[in-house]
Amino acid sequence: MHHVEVSPLLQGLVVLLLLAAAVQAVRVTWGKGRLVLLTLALVCVMANPGRARHVREIQRAAPEADTRLVHGVTYHDFLVVSAATIQGRLVSLGGFNRVLVGSISCATLPPR
Repeated sequence: MHHVEVSPLLQGLVVLLLLAAAVQAVRVTWGKGRLVLLTLALVCVMANPGRARHVREIQRAAPEADTRLVHGVTYHDFLVVSAATIQGRLVSLGGFNRVLVGSISCATLPPR
């Protein structure tokens, strides 16, 4: 089974890519386009699910998971999107008030 390690370097690169895309979009759009882009960014920030929502969706997707592992969820907030990892493995992604849980079962993670 494949997994993604979310390192601080990867987190920084994701934030830089999102910022670069936003800056380029602002430079290209004019007038009302900037207002629409700013409104969309504000909606993304306001609708970003929090840690509790990620934990709840992980528990719903893998009810057999050891509660120790679920309490070990690390929440990563990228302002417009969010992610949750358990022991460095990407488990869920969130955005627009939705959380997508990957196919990895928390029970298959190595014990702490």
